[in-house]
Amino acid sequence: MELVRSEDEILASVDSALKSSGSRALMIDKFIEGAVEVDVDCVSDGENVAIAGIMEHMEEAGIHSGDSSCVLPPLALEDEIIEEIKEYTVRIARSLRVIGMMNAQYAIKDNRIYCFEINPRASRTVPYVSKATGVQWVKLATRVVMGEKLDMSKYGETIVPSYMSVKAPVFPFDKFPGVDSILGPEMRSTGEVMGIGETFDEAFIKAQLAAGYRLPKGSHVFISVANRYKRKVIFPVKALRELGYKIVATPGMARVIRSHGVPVREIHKISEGDYGLLEMIEDGTIQLVVNMAWSKAAIEDDKFIRLAANKMKVPCITTMAGFHALVLGLQTVTGGPVHVESIQNYNARLNPIASVTPGAADAGPAPEAVGEAA
Repeated sequence: MELVRSEDEILASVDSALKSSGSRALMIDKFIEGAVEVDVDCVSDGENVAIAGIMEHMEEAGIHSGDSSCVLPPLALEDEIIEEIKEYTVRIARSLRVIGMMNAQYAIKDNRIYCFEINPRASRTVPYVSKATGVQWVKLATRVVMGEKLDMSKYGETIVPSYMSVKAPVFPFDKFPGVDSILGPEMRSTGEVMGIGETFDEAFIKAQLAAGYRLPKGSHVFISVANRYKRKVIFPVKALRELGYKIVATPGMARVIRSHGVPVREIHKISEGDYGLLEMIEDGTIQLVVNMAWSKAAIEDDKFIRLAANKMKVPCITTMAGFHALVLGLQTVTGGPVHVESIQNYNARLNPIASVTPGAADAGPAPEAVGEAA
């Protein structure tokens, strides 16, 4: 599977695929650029359908859903869009006569909803949705599969928590040094973690800390992005500088950053024969890599940077949404401890018809604690 962005790339990819595919057909999809992706989990008894959760992805559509962070409840979806998504999900589940759990995936662009995948089974997001909503959805779905009907007086209204829950992927790149960390349509994560907070920023940074991200204050951050992203990185770069981080960038990016009054250390590209960047990653000077290439050639040229970061377990961000969210999270936790509260306390705020999170009944008193931000 491959994303192509120009006619030359299309011709080259099709030629390569035809040589290796033999007589098998090729599938070519049109990419909807700039769309928001949404996951929906539900339980159906063939007639009644309960919406378990609607999750908005942080990354744009095109990143595999297993590699994308997502938030519940949705952050930016309009109420009308959410209601349409619910309606489509119910209609699809009934049409397919699903008994048990179903996962639906949508892309929204210009207020138009595209359904691009339906899985008539439980999805990897179900444990996350269960913890976020306080309902044992697998247990409920199992009872439905065994012949029970859904009690719509309990499950007819979608649970919308007052707090935010973020699911973040965990990648094994440090264990596979030859694997590129750039995200795309093929899933690469091998696990996921969850963060809960009063705001999205708090929940997101908790999830990133749980996923292993560490960014010591005062450390160096390397920035290298394609021209189409340069204006969009100015705000997070300025925010990082204000938080005390030092910026390192390639010449073109450095000029843009410097023009906005931000001090930056300039370093040449590896393709120009300067290996100082790799040395800074390997000796621990650079603690975060932000690399967003666009063309196939640029992605290949920057591969050495991402591989070096993976080898040294330096976080490498390759999407604009991920970069913005990380910086917002750092702003939230800077200067103070991260508030930690039990999931039972969060779930206690929900509608009393929601059952207790699995294992919560014998979890004992709900603790309160704090932890230091990285």
